[in-house]
Amino acid sequence: MKLLILAEKASAMNNFKDDLGGLSGEFNGNHYQLVRSQGHIMQLKSPDKQVTNDRLVEKYADWHSLANFPWNPQDFKWEKEVVSKYRKVFNNIKAKSKNADAIVIATDNDSTGEGDLLAWEIINALGWHKKVFREYHSDETKAGFTKALRNMEDVSDQMKQGVYLKARGRQRFDFMSMQLVRIATILAREAGYNVKVMNGGRLKSVIMDTTYNQWIARKNYVKKPYFEVRYRDDHGNVLKRTFKDGDKWRWPSEMLANNDLRQNYGPDTVTVDSKKLMRQAPPALLTLTQLAILLSKKGYKNGAIMNTYQTMYQDHYLSYPRTDDTKITMDQYNELLPLKDKIANVVGVDTKLLTHLKPRAKHIVKAAPHGANRPGLKVPSSLGMLEKKYGKLGALIYEAVAKSYLAMLCEDYVYEHQKAYVTNHKDFVGTVNIPKQLNYKAVFDENALRTKKKDEEENSKSFGTNASGFIYQGVNPKPQKPTPAFILGFLKRHNIGTPATQVTTLAAVAEGQHSLLKEKRGAYELTNAGWIDAYIYHGTMIASPNTTKQVFDLMDKVATFDLNTNQIPLLMTQIVNHDLPIMKSNAKKLKDGQAPIMEDVEDLKAKAFKKKPQASFEKEGREIKFNKEWGGHTFTPAEIADLAAGAMITFEFKKKNGEKAKVQGALAKQTYKKHSFWGFKPMKWL
Repeated sequence: MKLLILAEKASAMNNFKDDLGGLSGEFNGNHYQLVRSQGHIMQLKSPDKQVTNDRLVEKYADWHSLANFPWNPQDFKWEKEVVSKYRKVFNNIKAKSKNADAIVIATDNDSTGEGDLLAWEIINALGWHKKVFREYHSDETKAGFTKALRNMEDVSDQMKQGVYLKARGRQRFDFMSMQLVRIATILAREAGYNVKVMNGGRLKSVIMDTTYNQWIARKNYVKKPYFEVRYRDDHGNVLKRTFKDGDKWRWPSEMLANNDLRQNYGPDTVTVDSKKLMRQAPPALLTLTQLAILLSKKGYKNGAIMNTYQTMYQDHYLSYPRTDDTKITMDQYNELLPLKDKIANVVGVDTKLLTHLKPRAKHIVKAAPHGANRPGLKVPSSLGMLEKKYGKLGALIYEAVAKSYLAMLCEDYVYEHQKAYVTNHKDFVGTVNIPKQLNYKAVFDENALRTKKKDEEENSKSFGTNASGFIYQGVNPKPQKPTPAFILGFLKRHNIGTPATQVTTLAAVAEGQHSLLKEKRGAYELTNAGWIDAYIYHGTMIASPNTTKQVFDLMDKVATFDLNTNQIPLLMTQIVNHDLPIMKSNAKKLKDGQAPIMEDVEDLKAKAFKKKPQASFEKEGREIKFNKEWGGHTFTPAEIADLAAGAMITFEFKKKNGEKAKVQGALAKQTYKKHSFWGFKPMKWL
């Protein structure tokens, strides 16, 4: 059989070429030919090109009228076209496919189905009706890829491939979400703000709203100090009461607390209630989100982290970055185990700590497409070599991933857990953990992943004998700044998106010339446009983490055939019906100056988006609008009537250089930057 093996991108194809010994040849009794895509080389046509009815074409091309929303997904043909800059890539695949008996999908295979979607887009555009196979490589090494090719599956019926249907549903849902972008843009401009496009979506809006909420909470924060009695033993350990609403022992002033201390809480002794030896196993391997949390604390941006990791994966130093696996298989465990000492030497870990060579159940899974993030089978000579090739960031990424993996091979952390109370005041209690054997914590301490500091860090000294009271001054906690670690931690806690989408989406809104967030002193602030964007979407379903999670859960049901993929885009109709009135209300507050926004956002209003004066007429029961001006000439009532009637008009206008000229033309439907509009069109220069 002649196989056309479709890789996702050039780097993957080159790795497969090395694995198989060439771009074409023989493998496992079949002739193969390697070819590659360039990610998504196909795209859904614009909404107005998805319909044929003239009335619907007008509706879906319109960026001005809110009456056109919500959209109906059943109006669309869901047709795709080749992105113009990738035409040569597509033509090459098409030419190579002519002599093939079957196509093998060898794109990235993750739980989102993105690789399957981009492959089927191409296969469908080819008009392919022969066999289609899917191989499931866990990495791009020779062993991983050739094993996957030997075990490829027949997926010729794409409607029976759940992960593809899931990805198709998500793509159509996101396509339908474009109407929210149009709605927000229209409303922001009507409110008088000069905005280009109000970005929104199932993950972007959650990020923006979370950032907005934190800054508003910080802005409205009122500091409320309090004072209470606590005990401290002679080893420095603190014993305290648990506060509940209504308790009378927290005081608004230090004087009242001191009176309480003098009258009721003299020197006392400590009673150790229990001592228990505890063990703690190493944590799961790092997710991409956790890695980004660690490195964001060192000042690195998400886009750079993702790009550097991807390059190191392509060079086989790290495993596949876009995985959402949190465990590895026994095969993956066994193939990496012989390299443990070499990896340890690179990152400065004592190999004598690597004694737990029987894998724990918490780290192992029967099957995983890629397995959790871990070092690759190619071990660098040193961190210095990695730094020279990939920069300081590359060395830090490898060090974190390697230490997370090596911690799996260490013995459990062992500590003594002690509980104690003040002898004559038993409601004052404390706990301490006394390290006995650090073991894995000497290699990797998961406490570094915290996005919030504890009220008091644990003291590692055992409890003393005596204790005395003191006045503790506390304050109601100020809401945290929305740091990169905080936002990523929020997304992780709410299980919104895969680790890869969390990192890449945050990079999309926080990096680049037109970013909605900017990083200042380690925390995100909303840019001027970002404040407007966040406020327009504030309180909507699309900005709610619950909505996003529910949509992801429903997409998972599509993958298991428990939900029809066509139901996914219909969800957006419900969301628009709910969100549109909220967005209108938010826009009115913006216009009336009632929104709690930054002062310099007024800069956007000062340069307000100004609509040109428009005329209108009725055509086939539909109102058609067009600009009253062209080239500095304002149409007279008679000219407007002629244009509306379809007649040609002639008028004089000034060119940009100031010269006078005459032009003859008529009203016509035109397209600018993929947007359709009605306007005057020159036919003849006089």
